[in-house]
Amino acid sequence: MAPLTEPAFARLRSVDPVLAEAAGDAAFELETDLFAALAKGIMEKGASDAFPFAWASLAAQIGEVSPERVLEAGSALEAFGKKTANALLGAAKAVRSGKIGMERLAALPDDEAVGALCSLRCVDVRLAVRVLIGVLRRPDVLRFDDEAVRSGLMRVHGPRSCTQEGFEAFRARHAPFGSAATLCLWESVERLRPVFPCGGEALDALKRRDKRLGRVIERLGPIRRGVEPDLFTALVDSVIAQQISGRAAQTISDRLHVLVGNFTPQGLAEADPSQIQQCGLSQRKVGYIQGIAREVASGALDLEALRHAPDEELIRKLSALNGIGVWTAEMLMIFSLCRPDVLSWGDLGIRRGMALLYGDRELTRERFERRRKRYSPYGSVVSLYLWSIAGMEEALAVKLPRG
Repeated sequence: MAPLTEPAFARLRSVDPVLAEAAGDAAFELETDLFAALAKGIMEKGASDAFPFAWASLAAQIGEVSPERVLEAGSALEAFGKKTANALLGAAKAVRSGKIGMERLAALPDDEAVGALCSLRCVDVRLAVRVLIGVLRRPDVLRFDDEAVRSGLMRVHGPRSCTQEGFEAFRARHAPFGSAATLCLWESVERLRPVFPCGGEALDALKRRDKRLGRVIERLGPIRRGVEPDLFTALVDSVIAQQISGRAAQTISDRLHVLVGNFTPQGLAEADPSQIQQCGLSQRKVGYIQGIAREVASGALDLEALRHAPDEELIRKLSALNGIGVWTAEMLMIFSLCRPDVLSWGDLGIRRGMALLYGDRELTRERFERRRKRYSPYGSVVSLYLWSIAGMEEALAVKLPRG
């Protein structure tokens, strides 16, 4: 741990041993360069699982990642996608002009500094907080609007800590070293989050069977994707997430947890539907959630038995529920039940990733199925990599191995 944070973490272990244990040996890379910190965050947001590959490609293209080099590159950065390019160029202009420079940020209180940083494209609260803690070394940055902070609180201290009142009590306990608490909450999310098993035998087999996919696996390494082992909770979250952004879905899920505690069939079946709706859900989604809850609570739907059902039966029974279609059932098979061989033709990201990987102008169902057989029984692992390929910006896709 960096010297800056040693006293803060010593105090945290004293006032909040539960969080300290959950975080383990929390570590944080303290950035010294403002623009590099912003550029990394912007690229990570644009490339997700492919970030190491994306960052290396950017460095190879422009050399030193600095405002000057980014501005010199100009429109060439559009090869990484217009959104990412515009965000990088905007950040470069703001840092070089001093609009978002070290001197200005250093003179601003925490809230105003976060607001100034979030005025840049693709900079969210978490990235702004990373800059304040890592670059500016602010000691007491702990924010309720940081989604990862709320997720960490939920995992470590339970739903009540995610209310405004509960958060204020938590912040008071950790002042004036809120930054240490933020880092530990972030770390606890990563440490306590179950992930889909992606490594070892599956990766070795896929690299032997498919050279193109194998080169991508070598570049990206094992992919970590979180899973929700509780199938009922995963069902509820899947309904919440339909047709809204991930951030909005997380906010609604957090509110619902505060209302009912941990998601249980009995608790949600008996909850007041108007109160559930006030968490941000439509009347239709409330009906779906309570309908599923009643099915499970009454025993009409045995989720434990479903865990052991064949894939086809599992899809049939889950997709028979109101609010759950075939695609959602397939995603639950991956991200809740960790079924090993799910590769969904109905998922546009998977189809796009496969087309990019093999250079298909048109991906036919026949070709998709032929490759699916080649990947079996590791289709779910392949799904993770195809999503990552689809998420790579155009320049990265062009550089995928051919032949």
